[in-house]
Amino acid sequence: MTHTTSYKAPALEKGLDILELLAGNDEGLNQKEISVALERKPSEIFRMIVVLEDRGYIKLIPGTERYQLTLKMFQLSNEQSRVKKLNELAVPVMNALARTLKQSCQISVYNSGAIVVVAQVDSSHKYNLSVKPGTRLDLLETASGMAILAFSSKQQQRGIASACGVELTEKNHAKLESIVKKGYAKRNSQVLKGVINIGAPVLNHLGEAVASLTVSYIDKGEKASDIKEVQKQTKNAALEVSRLIGYND
Repeated sequence: MTHTTSYKAPALEKGLDILELLAGNDEGLNQKEISVALERKPSEIFRMIVVLEDRGYIKLIPGTERYQLTLKMFQLSNEQSRVKKLNELAVPVMNALARTLKQSCQISVYNSGAIVVVAQVDSSHKYNLSVKPGTRLDLLETASGMAILAFSSKQQQRGIASACGVELTEKNHAKLESIVKKGYAKRNSQVLKGVINIGAPVLNHLGEAVASLTVSYIDKGEKASDIKEVQKQTKNAALEVSRLIGYND
C-alpha cells in the first residue's frame, strides 16, 4: 500500500508527519515551527505533541521549548530484531519438544505492560491447543508471566509489575522464590479448564529472563508424556534456547 491509497487516517498521518519532520532536524523544533512546516493549525499540532510526548516518542530539549525524537523507535526496532533472532533459535527446539511431548508450546516475552506470545508450535497429536502469536497475557495469571518475573532482577520486577499495574505482595514474592527453586512456573489456564501451563525461563548472558518457553499441557492418555516429564523437558528445552542466545551455566 502506498501514499496514494484512498484510505485515510488523519490523526495517524499527523503524528507520523511530526515524527518524520523531527527525524530530519537534529536541533529540534518548537511547536510553532512544527505547525508552519507541516501547514497545520497550532491546535492540531498541540494535541499530537501531547500524545507523542506522553507515549515517549518525543521530548523537550532541556532548557528549551524545542522538541526532538527520543530513542523509543530505535528501541522498538531493536526489540523486533531481538524477537526475530529469538524465534529463529527457539523454534527448532520447540518443534523437537512438541514432537517429544505431543503437546503444543509457545515463546512469550514481556512488552509494554503485558506478556506477549511471539511464537507458537503445534503438537503432533490429533488434539492440539494453539495460541496465536500476538496474544497478550496477564502477568500474574500466567505461567509465562510468572516465569519471566521470577527470573528478572529485583529492579526489573518492580518496573514490570508497575507497568502491568499490579502490586507484588509478600505472597507473590514467595511464589516467585518457589518458581526460582523449581526452575519453572505452573499455572492452571484461566481460559480453558483442564489445561495446565508450564513455563520455564529463557535466560540471557546475565542470567535474566528475556522470554518464557511454555507448554500447554493437556492429559492425552498413555501415549503422551505425563506432567512430570513435561516439566522436566520444558526446563531442558528452555535451557537449550538460553544457551543458544548466550547463557552460560
